[in-house]
Amino acid sequence: MAKSTLEADIRARIASLATELASMIREEAMASVAAALGGNGAAPARRGGARRRGRGRPQGSSTKKARGRRGRPPSAANAALAPKVLAQVKAKDGQGVSDIAKALKVNVERVKPVMAKLLANKQVKKSGQKRGTKYHAR
Repeated sequence: MAKSTLEADIRARIASLATELASMIREEAMASVAAALGGNGAAPARRGGARRRGRGRPQGSSTKKARGRRGRPPSAANAALAPKVLAQVKAKDGQGVSDIAKALKVNVERVKPVMAKLLANKQVKKSGQKRGTKYHAR
């Protein structure tokens, strides 16, 4: 009988020691986390302190249009292509960009900026909208 009470006493002490060790480990972990986050124990500060803006123009932008064109300057290849495109439009009136590109054996994406420049210089005029746009010589 003395042996069973001794065993029970040992088990009780081991259980209390394990409980005490677990609480000490938990406290140390919380202290190291608090030190890593700022150390004052308060909730961590929120990121992105600025208020979100609603729809509309981004902050700092102006209503005036920017002068000049951004991006890379027009290439010499596009400048050399302009007379060929104009000659094709004059030769065959009422073609679309894809037809002109196919006739000149170049990519459509190379013809589009050239056409925009010819329109701006009023060397060609256009009729129709979107996919149905046709170009005519002036």
